Amino acid sequence: MAGVASECANNEDKDRISTLADGILTHIVSLLPTKDAVMTSLLSRRWRSAWTCVTNVELDDSKVSNFEMFAERVMSVHDARIKKFTLRCNDWHNSQLIHQWISTAVMRNVAELDISLVTFEMINLPDCVYTCESLEVLKLAGWFALEVPDSKVVSLKRLKFLSFSWLQIKDDSYMTLLLSGCPVIEEIHIYKSMWEGLSTFSVCSPSLQRLSVDIEGRQVASKHCTFVLDVPNLKYLALLNDVMALSENYFEEQASSIVSARLQVGNWVSPVPVIVKLLNRISSTINDLWISYSTLEPIGRANDYAQLAAFNNLEYLKLEVESFAASHYWSVVHHLLQLSPNLKLLVLTAKGFASFAEWHQPDDVAECLLSNLVTLKVQGVDGEDRVMELIEYYLRNAMVLNQMYISSRVLPEVGNDQIQERLSAFAWGSSTCQLTIS
Repeated sequence: MAGVASECANNEDKDRISTLADGILTHIVSLLPTKDAVMTSLLSRRWRSAWTCVTNVELDDSKVSNFEMFAERVMSVHDARIKKFTLRCNDWHNSQLIHQWISTAVMRNVAELDISLVTFEMINLPDCVYTCESLEVLKLAGWFALEVPDSKVVSLKRLKFLSFSWLQIKDDSYMTLLLSGCPVIEEIHIYKSMWEGLSTFSVCSPSLQRLSVDIEGRQVASKHCTFVLDVPNLKYLALLNDVMALSENYFEEQASSIVSARLQVGNWVSPVPVIVKLLNRISSTINDLWISYSTLEPIGRANDYAQLAAFNNLEYLKLEVESFAASHYWSVVHHLLQLSPNLKLLVLTAKGFASFAEWHQPDDVAECLLSNLVTLKVQGVDGEDRVMELIEYYLRNAMVLNQMYISSRVLPEVGNDQIQERLSAFAWGSSTCQLTIS
């Protein structure tokens, strides 16, 4: 009897699944990778067509053998709306087929296109992508040539997020034409794209709130490309990888609205006035700022930090320090603290041992240390004497400090216990400060 009862229970379980509503079956299948979703068609007649209604379609040639045949079947049989279409091609495939798959996704009112290609030929986007009324997210990576169609009609009324990397931008007017058809764009990421042939690269958008540009300086410097931002409502800006080999026509003449920024924009030949101009343009609104060593060092080397404006709204400052940081770098750091009276969090991240070797105690104390700095993080220290002198200076003068975090890159002869013992012997300005060493 026990065996019969068990068999009945199993049959009931099978019946529960087979009698599920179409919407529930489709939802279950949609949680699977596309390859596995297609394989569910082998389970039974009830499951045969469930996968054709999934809303997320992923084609990845690293996960499927006979990839082109598989992709052709999926895109030809699938007959529902596609919310997200992901295409990953690590090997070369016929460009016409790639066009066809992307175009089919557009015809299915796709909301998100995520395309990453490795090809032996430059591929243009299908023209239909530029007029896809349903598109909200567009991510492109690979050897694409971005060219607005000859008709110069772009209508991406719902596009909010745009990301492209390793692409070739052929024309000065490309971004202007593209963004003119994106009235609600909010975020743009540009990663290591090729724009050597451009004389001007403009990002102009009244709706844009977040912009990240990560392009090596040599890709623009040799061609004297002018990088112009006309983004009156931008809240976040990231400029990385020496992209500052640029002209002084950096911002259009407008008030900045940027509250958070990550800047890695300089190198040893960078024009200091351009860096100073950039910092001054965001100084009145910036609240959260990360600055690389390569951004500040040229200012200190040129002894030009007196040209910097006040950062009265700055509360969070993160500084990256190279192992060879010279005394002029520390001078500009101290001056920046003097210009930031409301600073609450300071992070110093060292790259390499003895990173603070040329630090010298300033003659005065910045106002933020006396009245507002509540959290200090020093990361990558090694117990070297000059590093400990810097920490002692901050502990003695940060009168309202609540938290002191030290991330120690311990040398064999200097352990965390020895570091903590030395710190305990210092005179602390704040009686409520908690010390954490990791």
